[in-house]
Amino acid sequence: MAVPTVIEDRTAITELLAEFADRKSPREAKMVGLPGDREPTPEELHEAGERGRFVLFRLQT
Repeated sequence: MAVPTVIEDRTAITELLAEFADRKSPREAKMVGLPGDREPTPEELHEAGERGRFVLFRLQT
């Protein structure tokens, strides 16, 4: 089962987006508003975080 948690803290969102950009493909990074051809700047991470709501799903067994 997955338990959703809405992430509202802007610092936490920026950190999650940075991790996402590091792990995912350029195409996937573009889907959340990040540049796909390079590492995003802190400003780009912050701006992408301002565009939507973010939910973290944690798996529970």
